[in-house]
Amino acid sequence: MMKRCISILSFLVIFLIGGVINSFAFCVYNYSDVVVSATQCSGYKNYFVGFKETIDPGKKKCCNWKNKECNKSGKKDQIISFEASYEYVTPDHNAVIERKICVVQFKAGGRLIVKGKKGNYWCETK
Repeated sequence: MMKRCISILSFLVIFLIGGVINSFAFCVYNYSDVVVSATQCSGYKNYFVGFKETIDPGKKKCCNWKNKECNKSGKKDQIISFEASYEYVTPDHNAVIERKICVVQFKAGGRLIVKGKKGNYWCETK
C-alpha cells in the first residue's frame, strides 16, 4: 500500500513539474505527418540565437519565454514570429524542396501548432 502511494505521489510531482515548466515556455507542436522546421523570425536576442528546431511528427520543442536568447524582452506577452516549413521530395527523388507552411506571430507565452497530412498543412496559434 505504501509503495502504491509513493508511486502515485511521484507521478503527480512529475506531472505538476512538467505543467509548470510548460507554462513558462512557448512551444511548437507538430501534429502533422512530416518533420517540421520551425525558425524564429523575430523577438530573439541576435542572429546566432533564437529558436530553430526540427520537430518530428507527434513531438514538440519549447523555449522558456524568460530566456532572452529566444525572447529578448523576457516578457510573456512579447510578440514573436515564426516560420514553419518542411522538406518535400519530388516524386522522381531528384530534388528536395523546402515548402513553407506558415509565417505567424504569437505571444512568447503561447504556442504554435502545425497540423495536417499528405501535403495539406496549416498552422494555428494560441
